Amino acid sequence: MHRHWLEKLVDAYVVKKDKDNVDYLSPQLHIIRGDPKKVIPTKAQELDVDLIIMGNTAETILNQINCSVLTVKPPGFISPVKLDA
Repeated sequence: MHRHWLEKLVDAYVVKKDKDNVDYLSPQLHIIRGDPKKVIPTKAQELDVDLIIMGNTAETILNQINCSVLTVKPPGFISPVKLDA
């Protein structure tokens, strides 16, 4: 179920954006079971990834990985972090 949803999301992006860029980047989708703070760093190291795109558990893995992380928040998300003006 999750894989189908994720593949549909990526396909929708390809249709709206530049297919050549997606082909160039050749994203790989991985859905793995387990505790995210354990399985994501392990899989990232195993695959020697350059970028991890994920949601609300990104902060739990930042000190365990050696690649970039792009976090995606749901629509309507309001950050608890405020800038001092």
